[in-house]
Amino acid sequence: IFSEASECIDTDDDGTPDYLDTDSDDDGCSDAFEAGATTDTTIDYVFPSTDANWDTNGDGLADIVDTANGSPLDGALGYTSIYSTYATDDTKSVCDVDLSLTKIVDKTIPKLGEEIIFTIKVTNNSPFSVTGVQVIDVLPTGLTYVETSSDIPDNTTYVGSTGIWDLSSLTIASSGTVELKIAATVTEIGSILTNKAEIYSLPLKDKDSTPNNNN
Repeated sequence: IFSEASECIDTDDDGTPDYLDTDSDDDGCSDAFEAGATTDTTIDYVFPSTDANWDTNGDGLADIVDTANGSPLDGALGYTSIYSTYATDDTKSVCDVDLSLTKIVDKTIPKLGEEIIFTIKVTNNSPFSVTGVQVIDVLPTGLTYVETSSDIPDNTTYVGSTGIWDLSSLTIASSGTVELKIAATVTEIGSILTNKAEIYSLPLKDKDSTPNNNN
């Protein structure tokens, strides 16, 4: 139950008290998701009118735990009695994405003119589905992209000139894996060719890596 003191609590110091803030700890994960009230990972999520838990006044609290007029002082169930500590502790975020990326090549010592295949796998180790992912893998000088021999998953695209594998139209389920095979012809020999791939873009924070940090 709210008290006058709890009405003034502003965990992230953004000028909006917790009971009106959709992301009270400003960790990029909505209070509703962190509390387990929704499986939608949209930042600043509010319950739509089609949801049984509609948030009529748009304060980030479902009607079932909020009051009709939004007042925290009328004896109804309050923010702290419903929403978990995750919602007000930015060191605990159940929205943190956990993606892993692996890459292998079928021939480590290819010959001039030979075609090689790079296999890149993205696995979603998060407890929820993830969308909006992009991977970058720019082929180095000495390798020429062969589109006709590459295997690009449905609902994704790979552009050889930019190296962007765009999975943003694809929803990767929890524990799901997506695999891309990039074919390339060896056009130079006599030197070590280094080719790496990394997560390029991600709408949510990854718990143990930073997208597009050249690492």
